[in-house]
Formats: sequence, structure tokens, C-alpha cells
Amino acid sequence: MEEVAPVAMSDANLLAPQEIIDRNRGDEIGSSERAETDKKRDRRRKKALQSKRQKENEKREKAVDKLNPGLGNKYSKARVMKELENAEKQGGQLKRIKEDTMKGKSVKSSTAFFNQLQNDAINTVKQVKSSKNKHQSNKKISSSNLKL
Repeated sequence: MEEVAPVAMSDANLLAPQEIIDRNRGDEIGSSERAETDKKRDRRRKKALQSKRQKENEKREKAVDKLNPGLGNKYSKARVMKELENAEKQGGQLKRIKEDTMKGKSVKSSTAFFNQLQNDAINTVKQVKSSKNKHQSNKKISSSNLKL
């Protein structure tokens, strides 16, 4: 059998245009044109950049902590705890959860956290209601208050 292609043509003339000119890898692709592999590649790249930034921040904090240990360092735990105590003493909306209210357990899931938060809220409401009832029972009703 003979080939159908003419003998006098070069190989470049036999190739399709996309085979001759390779697609540039840096071309922008619209969000609707992106394949699943493109999306996953971008996600991996984003995650790698995030982890790199986080590691650099941690290194910087450690270096600063070594230079200025104690309360002089704005990243130190002791300084942050002291600032929290001062803010709590000033009477703002700040409230710290003490470890004794946590009963020594660390919350491992969001459902457990929100269940505990709901229980704390219910307990505080009960305490407020009981204190109001005690205050009302302590008041003596006089006949002069009941007269019109």
C-alpha cells in the first residue's frame, strides 16, 4: 500500500496548527474553562504559599522572643495574659473561661464547644432568675403600697 500524502511535502505541512505551535503555559484560562486538575493545582499552590508564610511568621516570632524574653516582647504569652487580666479588670465585655469551668476537659469539636456554651448560658439564666426570686421574696408587702 502506498501513502496517501504527497511525496514532495515536508513534515511541517502535514502537522496540524496546534502541533506546530505549542500552547504557552502561562496563558490565562477563564474560571469556566478550568479543568479539575487546574483547580487542584491552584489550590495546592495556594496552600503551599500559606504554609510558607506561616512558617516564616513563626520563625520571626521565635527570633523576637529570643531577643526580648518576658514582658518586653509583644508576642510573649505572659504579656498577652497580663493584658487580658487588665482588660477584664476594667469591666468591659471581656470574660475569660476559667479552667475549672471547663472541668479539665479540652473541647475537641465544635459541637462539644457549642453544647458547653449553651449549658453555661442556661446555668447563668437560672442563677439570675433564682437571685431575682430571692430579692422579691425578701421584700415585705405593706398595705399602704396596695391601696389605690
